[in-house]
Amino acid sequence: KIPQLIYKEVDISIVIHLFCFANDFKEMIDIGKFIYINLKSGGKLYTYHCTPIREGKDKLYEELYNSTIIEKRDNQNKLGEFIVTKDNGFTLPRNMYKNEIVIKALKLVGFREIKMHKFIISPDCIDKEEVELNHDVCDYYYIEAVK
Repeated sequence: KIPQLIYKEVDISIVIHLFCFANDFKEMIDIGKFIYINLKSGGKLYTYHCTPIREGKDKLYEELYNSTIIEKRDNQNKLGEFIVTKDNGFTLPRNMYKNEIVIKALKLVGFREIKMHKFIISPDCIDKEEVELNHDVCDYYYIEAVK
């Protein structure tokens, strides 16, 4: 579909798993355009996305997310990974793109002031050690960008 304004422009867009369901770079651009078009000038995008699982960390991923990896391979054009998991009884196919690919897509759409914020764990977190293991599994960042 052609990205278009859905109702009215908004100040903030909060998106979970930004490009996980984009099958290629063109679809990443289309998703980015949709968000961009629907933001007011100066509006902000706040998101995070899944990055490829680090080499040798598949078992840790499965333990942390109560998940079973069914399929894992390079995705189209080797921009990241395509992965299918069984999570708590449901099958979840998705793409996991490298951070530099996500930044490139956002810039091509027109986003500026793109900032990558590494996940920070609260000192009050009960399962702090488990949460910190997420950094061992994937290169997770929150992303902030301005229209």
